[in-house]
Amino acid sequence: MDTNVRCQTLCQDVKLPVDRSATLAKRIRNNYYVHLLVDNLPCATKFQNVDTHEVMYEHGYRLGMYTKQTDEIYLNNHLIMKLYYHKESTE
Repeated sequence: MDTNVRCQTLCQDVKLPVDRSATLAKRIRNNYYVHLLVDNLPCATKFQNVDTHEVMYEHGYRLGMYTKQTDEIYLNNHLIMKLYYHKESTE
């Protein structure tokens, strides 16, 4: 804690067997979300509405993205985590 670390790899490449890869692709097509807890608090995805410019949050983050036109599937495998905390008062 209390150490700013930029872009650090947290895990290594994983090769999935065909059946697990198919399950993952099915879940991305079905718009699954990943719910992540940090210190027992939920993570959220922050985004801005294009029309109203209102800032909104979604619980967790999308597992991936599916493009029907090209039948392509993308896995969200890079996360940017911003953690904010309060320091203890010395007074």
